[in-house]
Amino acid sequence: MVWSNVRGEHIVNFIVKAPERAQFFYSAINTTGISQDAEEIASAIFEVLEEIGAEKFIAVVTDNAAPMKAAWRK
Repeated sequence: MVWSNVRGEHIVNFIVKAPERAQFFYSAINTTGISQDAEEIASAIFEVLEEIGAEKFIAVVTDNAAPMKAAWRK
């Protein structure tokens, strides 16, 4: 989920949902000044997958904005 904080900085939140527990906040990235293109988005998603363990994931959910769709192709 992308949103802006009170200072207008663009923030990307990572929320994790596990079968045995409720969803929880995992991390947030301040993307102000970082290109929010498919390459950067895919890189951020891969980083979280690697931190937690990609084998633990069955799905990753994003919105349908053009950069997100392009990140999926990566």
